[in-house]
Amino acid sequence: MTDLTAEKFPVNEHPNVAFRGLVCLYLACLVIGQLIKPRIGDIPITSIDLLLLGMLPFIVFRLRASRIALVSLAIFVVPNVLYGVEYWIGGEIDTANLLMGCYSAYRFVFPLLLVFCFKDRLSIQDRRWGLNLLLWGVAFHIIFGLYQSVMLPNFALEYGPEDLPWDYQENRLVSTFLDPNLVSSLFYAAILSILCYIIYQGARLSSRYALVISGSAVAAALTASRGGAIGFIVCLIAMVAGAKTLTIQRKLLWMTVTMLALAAVIGVFVVYFGTDFIERTDRFGASNVSVDARLANLAILVSAFSRNPAFGWGFNFFPYLTTVNFVMVSGNYADGGVLYLLASLGFVGVINLCVLVWEVAKTLAHKQTFLYPVTLLVIQSISTSSMFYPLLTVLLPLLALSMDARENTNVINQELVPRTS
Repeated sequence: MTDLTAEKFPVNEHPNVAFRGLVCLYLACLVIGQLIKPRIGDIPITSIDLLLLGMLPFIVFRLRASRIALVSLAIFVVPNVLYGVEYWIGGEIDTANLLMGCYSAYRFVFPLLLVFCFKDRLSIQDRRWGLNLLLWGVAFHIIFGLYQSVMLPNFALEYGPEDLPWDYQENRLVSTFLDPNLVSSLFYAAILSILCYIIYQGARLSSRYALVISGSAVAAALTASRGGAIGFIVCLIAMVAGAKTLTIQRKLLWMTVTMLALAAVIGVFVVYFGTDFIERTDRFGASNVSVDARLANLAILVSAFSRNPAFGWGFNFFPYLTTVNFVMVSGNYADGGVLYLLASLGFVGVINLCVLVWEVAKTLAHKQTFLYPVTLLVIQSISTSSMFYPLLTVLLPLLALSMDARENTNVINQELVPRTS
């Protein structure tokens, strides 16, 4: 049998130091989460921000993208910088806010740029190495998150910032993200990526994949995140139904197993939290303070979008404009992230952004490994702001790159799937 790996993967006697270094630094940021936030003046900076800023020269030097992608990137960046300059000249924002607004645009597209920088430069060994470490990073949050949920109630309120009064924490799993919605996205994205790897690329369900999937499912249930659960279920159904590699019988089997697993996870949630917590926080309803505040925020975003629907107000300048008061702004992003993005970029900007995401997906041999987790974040961000946090979003391209096989053959899959024995 001919070994096809040499044709598509570089024969790399030396590891890709940049990729491996990035994975290591990212995992360090993932472990630290939002516990440590150094400040530049009055502005808190997370560890992931320091990584992104340090990577900027590398991104500029190594970026290799199609013309369409470069044009889309320019359409995203340039108008938003011009918006910021206009606000600055008009006295609506100061220089610091101008720089923060412009930086947030880079922060948002950074995960997309990573794919263009590494797509053809990784050997099988690099990808296998990256996947191993990323799974360990998810495992840390499973293990520590379960411990934190049981032994350290109100962990986010105790160790996090002082502006978290609106949400019920108690024994909800928050891990070092300090936010149950964000960390639930981490778990659900990991599950979707592994399942895409198995369904679309023929990877076998090894014992460690099964452990990560089951551990992530239980941990995600203990976050009590409704948006994450809804996004995951929608993506999972679409993924199985749209898989051409599965027969009808196999699809029915996947659906049956999924429903049984879902029932088990809901059972874990109910037993762990108890009916008192569910009734008090109205987790299955829509009358708690968290939902009420989000609905009020969505109304403000609809109003802002209706005032400039075509081109928006510029990416993420809302927190700095005195003419707009948000009910909830977390990390400079408003809950109701999809509407927030629409109000920021307008229809034209959002369509252009979709083109850029599609160009990124096209560089991968199996687009689904990237697109389904992205869709999960978008759905969850209808009510939250998960898709704006690089601590979470950087994981998606790193997983997609680590799982990417350039040819869908048994030889490739056997070589790329890590050994378990």
